[in-house]
Amino acid sequence: MVNVIVGFIRGRGGGAVDALRNLAAAGVLAMWQIVTFFVLPFIMLEGRGPVTAIKESFALFKAKWGVQIFGGVRIGGLIGLATVLPGVILAVLGFMFVFTDLAGMLALGIGMIALGIVILMVGALLITTMRGIFSVVLFRYAQTGTVEGGFTEAELAGAIRTTA
Repeated sequence: MVNVIVGFIRGRGGGAVDALRNLAAAGVLAMWQIVTFFVLPFIMLEGRGPVTAIKESFALFKAKWGVQIFGGVRIGGLIGLATVLPGVILAVLGFMFVFTDLAGMLALGIGMIALGIVILMVGALLITTMRGIFSVVLFRYAQTGTVEGGFTEAELAGAIRTTA
């Protein structure tokens, strides 16, 4: 449903209108990610239904960090840098080798592309896993004030920055 709304916002056009629509769509998606950040923990840990989980996720987020958010949670930045960058570089170099006329470079290029894709997939899996773990830790902190997972209270309190 949210993707349909974002699709309508983006629309079809050109120039400045298209840029403004894309900016608005990005804002809607960012807000949706914030509102639904604790949905999975509410469903898995509290046994809530999806609609209730969305409402309670937003309420918990609002109660703990306020409504006007200008920062964000940075999940897996180092892992992303350590996997995405090398994966992309390997894949690009692989494509360059595939399209050269040098003998033996086709096999090397295909191998590099495959390895780059595997590295990207592992990185995506690690980042997704870390985000899930962090959402549970942050969920418990927001709900009960419990500090877990090797984080400090200052780190959890500062994970989301508000303007208010």
